Amino acid sequence: MLGGVGTALGCLQITRAFTSWLVALGVVFAPLIGILLVDYFLVRRRSVRIQEAFVERGAYSYSGGVHLSAVAAIVV
Repeated sequence: MLGGVGTALGCLQITRAFTSWLVALGVVFAPLIGILLVDYFLVRRRSVRIQEAFVERGAYSYSGGVHLSAVAAIVV
């Protein structure tokens, strides 16, 4: 049934509006997942301190709602 719905939407060319959205998701989330995997496996050596996640100035803190080193890694 969903295949038929997808085919009908494709014939009506409604899906063209989603192409740019899907490209944007790929551009943002592919590097983000890479950064998260490198941080978990290489930087933190598969060790996550759950208690630190709830501490205001803990190991996972950031300033002003932004983690500057993560933003720099995405830009690079």
